[in-house]
Amino acid sequence: MTLSIKERKLFRRNLLIEIYTRFFDDDGRPIRLFQNELDMEKQLAFQYLEEKGFIKMEKQGVTTYITLTINGIDTVEGNFAEASK
Repeated sequence: MTLSIKERKLFRRNLLIEIYTRFFDDDGRPIRLFQNELDMEKQLAFQYLEEKGFIKMEKQGVTTYITLTINGIDTVEGNFAEASK
């Protein structure tokens, strides 16, 4: 999947919102993903979100565990606050 810059930014934003939603729906438990669930675009998006400090990733074999950080929570909630103004 090849995305434009605008599409890629939207993809990462939506991915962070999805992680936020799942984080609270699952009582803060890490999200478990298997290597075969991640195409290159998604891997790069997760890497970007981790390097920005929005998520933490821990690899264990073919499984990756993703946890939302405080910075990630503040970013999502801040974006919602800005949108409601």
